[in-house]
Amino acid sequence: MAPMEESVSRRPVGLEEALRLALVNNANIKTAHAKVDSVAAQASRVWAAVLPDIRASGSYVHSSVAQKFDMNPFIALIGHTFNLPLPPGQAALPVTDIVARNSYYASLQFTQILFTPQMLLIKNAAAGTEAARLGTRDAVEHILGGVAKTYLAILGIASMEEAARDAEAVALRREKDARARIRVGRAVETELLRALTDTAQARSQLAQLEGQREALLAILESMVGEPVRPIPTVEAAFVEFGEAKEEEDAPWETSFGILAAEKNLEVMQRFSNTDKITWMPTAAATARGLYNSNKGFSGKNVTFDMTLGLSWHLYDQGVREATTRENSANMAAARAQLRGARSETRAQWISAKKTLESARMAALQAETQAEMAARVQQQVESLFKAGMATSLELSTADNGRFFAASNAAQARTQLEIARIELAVVENRLGKTLGVD
Repeated sequence: MAPMEESVSRRPVGLEEALRLALVNNANIKTAHAKVDSVAAQASRVWAAVLPDIRASGSYVHSSVAQKFDMNPFIALIGHTFNLPLPPGQAALPVTDIVARNSYYASLQFTQILFTPQMLLIKNAAAGTEAARLGTRDAVEHILGGVAKTYLAILGIASMEEAARDAEAVALRREKDARARIRVGRAVETELLRALTDTAQARSQLAQLEGQREALLAILESMVGEPVRPIPTVEAAFVEFGEAKEEEDAPWETSFGILAAEKNLEVMQRFSNTDKITWMPTAAATARGLYNSNKGFSGKNVTFDMTLGLSWHLYDQGVREATTRENSANMAAARAQLRGARSETRAQWISAKKTLESARMAALQAETQAEMAARVQQQVESLFKAGMATSLELSTADNGRFFAASNAAQARTQLEIARIELAVVENRLGKTLGVD
C-alpha cells in the first residue's frame, strides 16, 4: 500500500482547511442547520395570535329568470277589488331588482385578534429558535472536534509508519550483514533467522498501520465531504485555538450545550406561566365590506359592517388540564436536563484538563525515551561491529528503538488530541474558524 504522501487521489489539506471543509460539506452539520430553520419556521406560527386575517372573495352568478320586487300589480289589484282608482297622474312605483339575470358579488373581510392568552408565547418564538441554534452550535463544535482528532490520528499513524519503515530498513540491513557473516563463517543461522523475524515483524506492523491509516482517511473523507489527506508537517497540523481557561473561571458554563439547556428551560417556564391564564377570553374585531351588483332595497352596491366580540372557551374536554400537567412535567425535565448538562460538562472539562496535563508529561517522557533508545541502539551497533555485543543484544536494541519511536509518535498524537478535546469543551474551535 502506498504511503500517505503518494495518495495522489486525495488532495493534501491542512488541519484548518479540513475544518472549514467540514463546516461546508459535513452532512450532519447541514442537517443540524436545517433543523434550526425548521424550528424557526414552526416558532413563527405563534405570530398568528397578533397578525390579522384578511380574506377576499368574488363570484359571478347567471340566472335564467330575474327576480324583481314590483308593488304596482299589487296596488292595481287592491284598487280594482275595492274600486279605488288611482289619482290622476299618479306615477307607478319603481321596480326593485333583487337578483338580476347577471349578478356580481364581492367581499373583503379583515379580522384582528385584540387579545388572546397565546400572545404571551410570542417571546417563545425567539427563545425556542435560540435554543435550537445553540444546540446546533454545540453539535458543530463536537463534529469539528471529531474532524480534528481524526486528522491528528492519521498523522500519528503516519509517524508510526515512518518508524516502522525505519525498523524494516534496519532489519533488512541486519539480514544482509548476517548473510555476509555466515558466508565467512563468523555467524550462525540463528542470527539470520533473528533478522528475518525482525523484518517480518516490522512489515506486519507496517501493514497494520497502513490499514488503520486508510480506514481513518475514509472516515475523514466522509466528515469533510471530499477526498483529502493530511499534510505531514507540523505547521499544517497546528491551529491556534486560544488559551485554555482555569477552573476558577468556570469555562464549562459558557458551553453551548448548557446555554441551549438554559434557553430550553426558559421556554418551558413561559409555557407553564401561560397555562395559568388560558381561561381568559379572546377579543377580536372583524370588519367586512360587501359588493352586490343588485342594489336591492338599500339602493347601495357597497355595504360595510364591523363586529367586536369576546369568546370564552368554558370547557375544552379536559385538554387544558392535560396540557398544564404536560408542560409542568416538561419544565421539570428541562430543569433536570440543565443540571445534568452542567454537571456533565464540568466533569468533561476537568477530565480534558487533567488529560492534557498528563499527555504533556507523557509526551515529554516518550520523547526522552525515544532519544535514549536511539543512542542505545547506536552504541550497541558499534559494540556489535567491534565484536563486543551479540546479535540478540543488537536485535533487542533495534526493537527498543522502534517501540520507543512509536510510543513517542503516539504520545505526541495524544497530546494534540487532548488539546482539541479541551478546546471543544470550551467552545474554541468554531470561534477560531469564525463561526457565528
